[in-house]
Amino acid sequence: MAIFQVTNTISILEKLPLKNGYIYYIANLDNLSDIMSHGISAISTDPKRSHAEPIYGKAISEYVSLYFNPRNATLYSAQKSYRSKVIILQIHKTALLADGVIFTNASATAARYECANELSDLLNTQFISWSEVMSKDWNHADRSIKQSKIDKMMAEALVPTHLSIDMIAGIICQDSSIAKSIASNYNITAVADMEYFFPIKLYAPQSKDELKGLIYDEDIYLGDIDTSAITDMSELFAWSGREDFSGIDNWDVSSVTNMSGMFAGRENFNQPLDSWNVSSVVNMSWMFYNCENFNQPLDNLDVSSVVNMSGMFSGCKNFNQPLNNWDVSSVTDMGEMFAGCKNFNQPLDNWDVSSVTDMGQMFIGCTNFNQQLNSWDVSSIIDMSEMFAVCRNFNQSLDNWNVSNVKYMNSMFYKVKNFNQPLNNWDVSSVTDMSEMFRNCTKFNQPLGSWNVSSVVNMSWMFCLCDNFNQPLNSWDVSSVTDMGQMFAVCRNFNQPLNNWDVSSVDDMNGMFSSCENFNQPLNNWNVSSVIYMENMFTGCKNFNQPLNSWNVSSVAVMSYMFRGCKNFNQPLDSWNVSSVVNMIRMFAGCKNFNQPINNWDVSNVTKMSGIFDDCKINDENKPKFTNMYDLMEKDDDEDEIPF
Repeated sequence: MAIFQVTNTISILEKLPLKNGYIYYIANLDNLSDIMSHGISAISTDPKRSHAEPIYGKAISEYVSLYFNPRNATLYSAQKSYRSKVIILQIHKTALLADGVIFTNASATAARYECANELSDLLNTQFISWSEVMSKDWNHADRSIKQSKIDKMMAEALVPTHLSIDMIAGIICQDSSIAKSIASNYNITAVADMEYFFPIKLYAPQSKDELKGLIYDEDIYLGDIDTSAITDMSELFAWSGREDFSGIDNWDVSSVTNMSGMFAGRENFNQPLDSWNVSSVVNMSWMFYNCENFNQPLDNLDVSSVVNMSGMFSGCKNFNQPLNNWDVSSVTDMGEMFAGCKNFNQPLDNWDVSSVTDMGQMFIGCTNFNQQLNSWDVSSIIDMSEMFAVCRNFNQSLDNWNVSNVKYMNSMFYKVKNFNQPLNNWDVSSVTDMSEMFRNCTKFNQPLGSWNVSSVVNMSWMFCLCDNFNQPLNSWDVSSVTDMGQMFAVCRNFNQPLNNWDVSSVDDMNGMFSSCENFNQPLNNWNVSSVIYMENMFTGCKNFNQPLNSWNVSSVAVMSYMFRGCKNFNQPLDSWNVSSVVNMIRMFAGCKNFNQPINNWDVSNVTKMSGIFDDCKINDENKPKFTNMYDLMEKDDDEDEIPF
């Protein structure tokens, strides 16, 4: 008989139409510490209930009141009074088996209600109407609903005196930060779920200015603000003093179109926003700019309407959340989007970036980023400048990219020290700026000979510090290039022919081959008639010893340090017209073998020549005849060599 009773009891419990299988207790966060230490006591219930009649010899105030439907008038009243501090405790349904438990079919403080003390009575439709108890029809603003219906939604299970801690299964909150704190402090499941609560709003601003006036008041809980009328939230919290962002995850942002710079400069902002409906937002540029500690999931956001994501996560040093399911098909600007996100390393290969025109600095400073992007359709992009700059660990294939519309590739792979991927099939015919493109790519050594660089104007610093680069480039059409300054500086292994190049448009060759220790290729047929700057051009090229006597250097103004450290250089230069040169400081310093006659040079315009022949064995009779030579050589001795 006992076995039958137990089985029957379990069967009844399973048949009860409880919300998620629990009954519920409504509490104040301030009382949670006591509850988690001692359990739920009747003494902590609302003293207003003490006026009601006794049940089975006890006053109602001597029972712990549990609700079958937590979203009732009691919850609404508590929310109005205590706002985000109101919490709902999930109670195991086995609490219904406690000795002396009483069941009511409406609020025990209502004008009319009935009670029972048998579990089976909860399945008796003559006693209780579960459709009315669990009704979702009632809205706290709907005055047309009868009080009797409100009362029935508050049907209770009254447990005598005390409920132990082990009956508490979990806690539901209105604010995710509160939920996290509870879970951490009490080692219990705690979640934020507004489905259980009423959307009570105490403030309803109609404009951005009105909203700003509210958020600047730290005493106002953000969850109490109805933002449904707001369309512009740009720079709303930017560099503001507010520190408490709790409740913001409950905002209705469905009408907002502009979130540009919304949290800019809020270094400590780290509030969950994944539940936001941002489907109307067009502009998210600089939204989280310099939110250094922000690292919350955003993968559920509907960003399908967003056009501008430039700088969106710029400076978010700790951000590293999945975004691969975002629909970014409408975005045109991703410039600086992840700039400085040094911890970011998430897949983005599913993104449709076919509308994007600007990816300049998109991943600059993402030192840990190393994800596949080869499937991207980048055919609309114009700007890729500094796109991967300082992405030290990036080394992914990009050879499928259609870069035919790109104009700017300056510093694209700057300091991407691990990058060494094929790019030879790229159509770079539209590119005008390749300055610093591979600067400091110490491992890069890939063929680029098939590139059409006919539109490029600037190649300064392009391969600077590419220690391992040594690929043929002699087929390049560089006829449009005006700046080749530092182009191969410190390319220690570079030693490829370049004699076919048309450099007639170049005006700057300063440091072009500086510290190219192994470079020793013919350049005598170059037309350098437009060049003005040749300082440091062959500095440190210790193996260079090629004829240059055919060069027309009549436009050159600066030749300081030009051959400094060219230990083996000893070629005739007597045909050079150096009449425009004003600076020859240390021009041949360290050229231990140089001893060519240049005594016919017209150096009448030279104003600086200190150290020109330091550590150089040139005979006095081969030196040019400087006016006031002693004074010129003494001037500017304090000038340091130019750093790279």
